[in-house]
Amino acid sequence: MKVTALCPGATKTGFSDAAELQSSKLFQSGVMSVEDVVEEGYKQMMTNDKVVIVPGMKNRILTGAIRFMPRKMVTNIVRKVQERV
Repeated sequence: MKVTALCPGATKTGFSDAAELQSSKLFQSGVMSVEDVVEEGYKQMMTNDKVVIVPGMKNRILTGAIRFMPRKMVTNIVRKVQERV
């Protein structure tokens, strides 16, 4: 048995509309489509032994970078990214 966690980050779904975030900097900067997330996630699941998969180069860079930042800095960045344009 194989278990994999798919952690896609912001994705083009109905959530941004329901949460009224479509005009936020995060969603304006370009996010992956559901189809791209599924395709990359499935491909990585089938070819890698990773337990956690983060699709998209931008998402991987961001999740890697926050490991080395102070929490206060991370929360400030998240706040700014979610501001409306």
